[in-house]
Amino acid sequence: MPVPEVENLRVDDQKIVVYGPFSHGLFGVVEQLPEFVPPLVNEIFGEAYSKKTQVTLCNTFRAIGTRFSSRDRRAPDIVVNLKDQSGKTEEKTYILDCVTRFSQDVVDLIAEHIVSVACENMEMRDDVVALRYPNAAVMVLMPEGDIPRHIRVTLREADGQDMSYLVPVIRLDRYTLNDIFEKGLMILLPFYLYNFASEFEEMEADQTRREALEDAVLEIVDRLEQMVTSDELRSCHWLSVADQLYMVNMSWLLHYNHLDRTVGQIIRGAYIRASSFRAAEELGRWKVMALMKYLLKNGKVETALKATEDSNYAEELLKKLEKGEPI
Repeated sequence: MPVPEVENLRVDDQKIVVYGPFSHGLFGVVEQLPEFVPPLVNEIFGEAYSKKTQVTLCNTFRAIGTRFSSRDRRAPDIVVNLKDQSGKTEEKTYILDCVTRFSQDVVDLIAEHIVSVACENMEMRDDVVALRYPNAAVMVLMPEGDIPRHIRVTLREADGQDMSYLVPVIRLDRYTLNDIFEKGLMILLPFYLYNFASEFEEMEADQTRREALEDAVLEIVDRLEQMVTSDELRSCHWLSVADQLYMVNMSWLLHYNHLDRTVGQIIRGAYIRASSFRAAEELGRWKVMALMKYLLKNGKVETALKATEDSNYAEELLKKLEKGEPI
């Protein structure tokens, strides 16, 4: 999966680049699926961007070094510029931060990102320096208790006057799968399983409890596949979502043997089936999907992966399957 380039950073800065699975995953979804950014921005900020909105992903590296934290890491954040193709509105900048839990450090982080982006967007006209502050929001994956719905950012000017605006705090647990699909918030899908994070230990020990998580993953996969087959979603987009679903969740699944063997297998299978849509464009969607289901059902994961990458090999397997020959 693509990640931000670090070669242009100073050597000392390169050593302190850290990616959490959530921020890494968010970057991957935004970079691979910029078409899904406008619906999320519309939901958070009450905008009305269309599918034709131009989305530009900006610099994602900002140093952290404040009164709450020493400069011992760099934080990747998502900064995008959106411009309505109609030309009726000017280009706007949005910061989308993603954290596991809400804390004072989050407030500190978002404040520094806002100031940093404002400085990057600084414009000079004759003897006037203009700072354009971005819109910003923070998504909390595992909110605990009551957390604020907004962070109020107040800028105190030299003459003592204050200018304030609100930074929305988005709780992931406020969105059901129906909300996500109906509103087109596909960027949230890779993170949806964090809603079950507080129950992972119990699910690991209890098969009945695990079924709720399995059902959620199966619903995500089934609905995405239905969207592809009905041409509501392009196969390349399905592959990107499946890729991020895998990348974001594999890091914690590896700590749970039973969850990895059940939920992890479903996610890995989803990625393979999503990959198969590329071959399906040449060989026929339904034939390839039948082949993938057969291979995964029989535990032939490596064979399925090879078939997604080599259409000639997939065609050979299809012929064997149609003749009833062993694969």
